[in-house]
Amino acid sequence: MADWTFEILRAEDLLSLRVSALNLSLETGTTPPRLVRSDRNAPSFLSIELAPQHIAERFFVQTSGAEEALASPPVVSVLAGSSRLVFRLPDAWDGLDFTLDSVLDWNRLEPFLAKNALPLETADSTTRGPEIQSPWRSDRTPVATAIELPYRLWLSPVASRQGTPAWSHQSQIARRDGRVELWHTRLARKNSDGIHERAGDYPLRAIWYVGLMCDPNSGRRPRTNEEGSNNSSSIEALTGSLAVRVRDAVAHLSGNFGLPLRGSRFYVPKALTAERLTLSALGAWMHARGEWKKPDDIDGLNPIRSCPGGPQEVWTVVAESERLALSEWHHTTAMGRDQRVRTVVDGFLDPFGHRATFVVVTEREFRPSPAGDPVAYLVQYAHLDVHEKRIDYADRAGAYPHESREMPLRSVSIEPLPVRSADNREFLCQVTALDWEEQRVEFVAPLRLISAAQPDVGGSGERTFELAGQLVALAKNDVDSGSVAQGTTVSVKRLVVNMAAADLGPERAPFVPVFSRAEVTIPAVDYMVAAGRDDGYAIELHDQYLTNGFRAPNIGQVFAKLTDRDLDLAFPVERSGGLVRPRMKINGLSRTVGPVPTVDEIGTGTFDPRHVFDALNDATLLGVIKLSDVIQVATGNELSSEKVPRLVHTRHPDRVETSFTWRPAIRRVNDPSGGGTSNPLLPFMTTRDTALEIESRMWRSNDGRSGSSVTGSLRNFAFTYPSAPGSPKIACVIFDRVDFQVRDREQPTLTVHGVHVEFLGALAFFQELAQLLPPNGFGAGAALRVTPEEVVAGYTLAIPTAGVGAFSLEHIAVSAQLSLPLLSNRDTTLRLAFSDRMQPFLTSLSLLGGGGFLAVRINTSGIETVEGALEIGGNITVGLGIIEANVHAMMGLYFGIRTDGGVTLAFGAYYRIGGSVDLLGIIGISIEIYLQMTFIPRKAPGVLGFIEGRGSITVGVHLLFVEKSVTLTLERSFAVPTRADVPLIGSVAVPFLDDPPFDAMISPTDWEEYCRAFA
Repeated sequence: MADWTFEILRAEDLLSLRVSALNLSLETGTTPPRLVRSDRNAPSFLSIELAPQHIAERFFVQTSGAEEALASPPVVSVLAGSSRLVFRLPDAWDGLDFTLDSVLDWNRLEPFLAKNALPLETADSTTRGPEIQSPWRSDRTPVATAIELPYRLWLSPVASRQGTPAWSHQSQIARRDGRVELWHTRLARKNSDGIHERAGDYPLRAIWYVGLMCDPNSGRRPRTNEEGSNNSSSIEALTGSLAVRVRDAVAHLSGNFGLPLRGSRFYVPKALTAERLTLSALGAWMHARGEWKKPDDIDGLNPIRSCPGGPQEVWTVVAESERLALSEWHHTTAMGRDQRVRTVVDGFLDPFGHRATFVVVTEREFRPSPAGDPVAYLVQYAHLDVHEKRIDYADRAGAYPHESREMPLRSVSIEPLPVRSADNREFLCQVTALDWEEQRVEFVAPLRLISAAQPDVGGSGERTFELAGQLVALAKNDVDSGSVAQGTTVSVKRLVVNMAAADLGPERAPFVPVFSRAEVTIPAVDYMVAAGRDDGYAIELHDQYLTNGFRAPNIGQVFAKLTDRDLDLAFPVERSGGLVRPRMKINGLSRTVGPVPTVDEIGTGTFDPRHVFDALNDATLLGVIKLSDVIQVATGNELSSEKVPRLVHTRHPDRVETSFTWRPAIRRVNDPSGGGTSNPLLPFMTTRDTALEIESRMWRSNDGRSGSSVTGSLRNFAFTYPSAPGSPKIACVIFDRVDFQVRDREQPTLTVHGVHVEFLGALAFFQELAQLLPPNGFGAGAALRVTPEEVVAGYTLAIPTAGVGAFSLEHIAVSAQLSLPLLSNRDTTLRLAFSDRMQPFLTSLSLLGGGGFLAVRINTSGIETVEGALEIGGNITVGLGIIEANVHAMMGLYFGIRTDGGVTLAFGAYYRIGGSVDLLGIIGISIEIYLQMTFIPRKAPGVLGFIEGRGSITVGVHLLFVEKSVTLTLERSFAVPTRADVPLIGSVAVPFLDDPPFDAMISPTDWEEYCRAFA
């Protein structure tokens, strides 16, 4: 603590100083009194405390597009703390006279400066010097000169070859022309020639700064002239004309000798220069500047510091890369108030590397207040200057490990937009880029300005840019594909760019941008299956492309892979030719093929369908054949052909077209001529001539019209029924060709050429019926029905009515129906019928007549249904003029065999007899007797089914316009509990019924009612 403190106050010229004497005591026994050294062996100091030299004042941003409304005065402001000039008495002195002239004669004393206020010529990069540190001890004892100018930044003059710091002022009142001059002291130089005070460069260093609102003298928040007013500005946000980061940079660039550099060296700060520095009781006049060339090898961070004695953290932890980005600081202050402050921050725009500077100018301007009065406001303007408007990354290819393939944007141009804030870390810029195909890509994005000292490379430096679906060629088409290439252009929603460290020499960014990943749409997929995702598909460049480009061993010419999940591509029926549902998982993109499955495998030159389709149960051919069982492996040059499924999205001048084409090579399976493979479980036969072709096209013109066409063809194949091991073959259907075609706004057509049906074994008796089928019956005249589950084609061949004498045969028709399922849980089926249940054939001979039908339905598992019906009887009508009578008697029989998890027999028989008499149509009577017995299969524990009997008598009478009828019915049923299988047709069996037991005919309820009748 000071041994003795006194104040110097003079009202005439506002001289106001507080002097603290350290190791000095006052002796009054001499004339004049003296301040003498208390301890002869210890140094003695005079600390001259001046009134605050600066006022931090709120500024108003006036940058274009971000104009801030001016507030009514008083404008919020905060007063800086006091400043101190500390001097040491020469060691030879025992004291000094206690007079005004002696106490104010500072140039006879030695300036006592902070440890880091080193002379300009003593800095050495091989030795670590003092860091910036508080000029106060913990007990608040001043130990060094510290001038708080501007607010919360402490400056100190330093020595140079021109001399040591000195101060020029008058100790007595200066009067001129009847006026009294404000007392002030001016920074000067002292050398062997004396005190020199002239305009020049006086060196200064910033020895200390505070980042937040903390008074270093008290540790409390300072008071402002805003308190008690209605001004809404926050005092905690007030930093004055200098942002915290700028104060930080000035302090470290001019006064921190402890910043390590790589190579065991240390940063040598460059001092500030002042053309003028004047201190007074009403504030300071200063015109100072600092200009720095930032080092490119800064390493490390400074620690966190606290406000001395204060309750909060006041240093900001700023990375050296940001701290040293400041290249210029110009500060002009008059009577403690800022007049013009200009800061320039140098750096490079992250992540593209354009050299740029951020300029902030804060200056005092007269503006009308809200009340209309002229007020000298502090207003602030900011702008970003981009010195490298365009970068061509082909010129920087040597900085990339993969010939710059990792950067699809080949050149990037930057045009800054109006700056919104002077404390920006990011700047909104218009970015215009060209990709590998010279396609223009434009977007607006915030870009960070970072220093060259320590760029943030790696995952934490990723930046995401919104491209809104613009087309970008992600890879370089520098190798001839040998066929029509898909290209590498995709529709990009979001592009993520990272940085990689690079040594590009001076004046260039020490990093290059690299493509990290992108969220894209795949138009070929979205157009074909209408399964696009709102957030797109995340992709990144494939290692095969980065390492080899499109040269070997990247035979499949892959360039990208999906990163978040595989794309499950399931084609709708109408988009895949009606023959095949080639569901597969897309996980990459190829330059020649487009979206591909197993991208890693295709990149090495192989496409094995087993690795694609085995895990997908509904990737089938005709709904029942797994694609992986019949498609051959494609290798080498075949990958660029249509033997791999190809989705192509093409932009023409007048339209956009998407096509899906696939002509895979088919394996020979169960070929009766030998060769290939044998698979008893596969109900399918292929030969060397079997071929599959699918082609689907969709287009949309520039005028909004659209259309589509789908064609599919499968040639030379056969189905066998059934396919279960050990089961005898009962039928074989051979197809020469199946064609499917759908055109826009037209009904789909399925044409089957050369169908040959052969019934074997138990169904051999149908072979004669099959001979009636024409080879091209499923051609253009066939009825066609297409659903998401199946394609059904069928026709009916009518046979003309035949009659000989009293015999006639009519309503004869032979029909066939082919069902081609498109789901894997359905079977291919063939139904042949002689007439139909709803339209039976009719035959008659004189008074006798009858009818019926017969049909069989088979699938790849075996017989599905065999059903038939037969009816016979007599019908006689006699007319005698005024009276007419009729009598008839008919008997019918229906049977059906169905295999559905077992064999089920359906059987029904009926008999009906009746007659009627009619008199002139006025009165008539009729009677109908009907008897029916039906077997109903019904699964239940111990029960095979039920036999139901039903009888009815209906009597009807009509008189003129009144008709009445009465029906009496009787129904009985009983369960069939036992069964014995009796062969009927081949492996098909029907149950033989035993006589039903008593308890099967009488229910418990009936038995209880019977017993009560005798109770």
